[in-house]
Amino acid sequence: NTHTIVKQINIMLLPPQIENDYLQHKPPLYDDERYELGKRMISTVILCVFLIPYVTCDVMKKYKVFQNRRNKAKAQQQEKKAINVDTKVEKKKGKGKKDAKSNGKNTKGKEEEEEAAATTIQEEVEVEVPEEEKVYLPWYAMPFLNTVAFLSIVILSLTTSNNSYASRGIFQTPIFTQDECTTLIKAALVTASRNAASLTDVEKRQVRDKGILEGWHSSRHNKYPTTDLSVIDDAFTMKDRLLVEEKLNDRLVPIVERLYGVVPKALHCSDLFIVRYDANDSSLGQTSLDAHTDSSDISFNILLGSAPSDNAINFEGGGTRFYNRAKAKQVYIDIQPPIGNAIIHTGAILHEGLPITSGTRYILVGFLQFQRTNQISGQYTGLSPFASLLSVDWLSLRSLRVVSFGAEKFTIVGNLLRYWNDVYAPHFHVRLVEQGRMASSKEYREEFLKILDGAAQKVREQLERLKLFKSKQSKKKVDDEDDSVSIWFGKNDPRKVKKMEEEEKKRGNTVNYANSEF
Repeated sequence: NTHTIVKQINIMLLPPQIENDYLQHKPPLYDDERYELGKRMISTVILCVFLIPYVTCDVMKKYKVFQNRRNKAKAQQQEKKAINVDTKVEKKKGKGKKDAKSNGKNTKGKEEEEEAAATTIQEEVEVEVPEEEKVYLPWYAMPFLNTVAFLSIVILSLTTSNNSYASRGIFQTPIFTQDECTTLIKAALVTASRNAASLTDVEKRQVRDKGILEGWHSSRHNKYPTTDLSVIDDAFTMKDRLLVEEKLNDRLVPIVERLYGVVPKALHCSDLFIVRYDANDSSLGQTSLDAHTDSSDISFNILLGSAPSDNAINFEGGGTRFYNRAKAKQVYIDIQPPIGNAIIHTGAILHEGLPITSGTRYILVGFLQFQRTNQISGQYTGLSPFASLLSVDWLSLRSLRVVSFGAEKFTIVGNLLRYWNDVYAPHFHVRLVEQGRMASSKEYREEFLKILDGAAQKVREQLERLKLFKSKQSKKKVDDEDDSVSIWFGKNDPRKVKKMEEEEKKRGNTVNYANSEF
């Protein structure tokens, strides 16, 4: 079924087995909720803009007709009274002349009076009802109704799960195995060695004088610098990048889609880096990170662990603390996840990196943005308005970004929106998978990750069948648009390099891009 395949590709829903057997916390059903809220919003607009004005005008028109008829009836009654008074006066005047007139004349006078009365009654009956006048609402009615409709939509938007659940949740879930974490730490150390090897002796002295580890960066983030390596820009090999991309695509993306109601095509990674916290030599690195918010729609950090030589944890302390700004930092949540677990949250939540007291600690950090149109193709990504234009976090982040264009007043707007979220819906911590079983059973965690990998592999196979079906229909080779742009690396997609290697092997050329710098 082509429609089913396309839907599964565009929306990588979590497999039912994960939903039923592993998730101890069920996220909201965004599609159903948005459908109901959409109906309510449309009904509100129809009611305020069309129905209420029409009914009000109709009632006013009928009331005006009723008033006209009542006024006319009163006028007729007064006219009758006036006629009766005139008749009585005439009778009194003609009373003295009654004897002088003959009986014939009296009879003639009665006939004239009766004829005049009949004529008056006929005139009353033949009077037409005046035509209905046009009725208009008061000048302030429509602005008032429009304001009511707008405020109703705002209130309905604030009650959505994107504002009350997704934007306030701090979600914890396993993403990497222990071996994968060790591989990434080794890759980071090798990359740092490459960076250090490219420095001259003068540059090395300058780096050490500034208190920076050789091969690592400390100036990539201006306001809140970290000792880190960029997975996107630094000299990681294609094999390392491919590992990161495949695991994040297969495991993290479906979870993000389920938690936030955002299709994968609308996700774009603006930064992906490995951070090093070192308590052994704080003069060359960092032990903690001050409280801050991120310039991202979604932030995540995955604990990779410590030195790759030991499987056991050889560091103490660390973790992330999340604050509620409305409570002046008096209310907070501390999270210290196990190795391989990710903490996923919106960038608008105030948080800090807690200090480590001993050892070295490595984490993988990523910043995801919601994009309504693809930055490269310009096509609409399918991002729901409930996750963008009607989301407080999305609006606050865009308001703060306007500051870079010289509109400082938008800083107040962005901060007020974020403060409102802390007041309206305090943040909360959720372990998506049962923590007790995850900590006690390595097999349980690996089984959870295998199910995610298997579901992603099925989607890829369906995609290949869909491409084959399209190529047969059009009798042309169909390129997959999703393969041209990576969520994590943009156009610099490791999958492209892998395809290049496979094509070279088909031609008989021995090429190994896997261990080359990318």
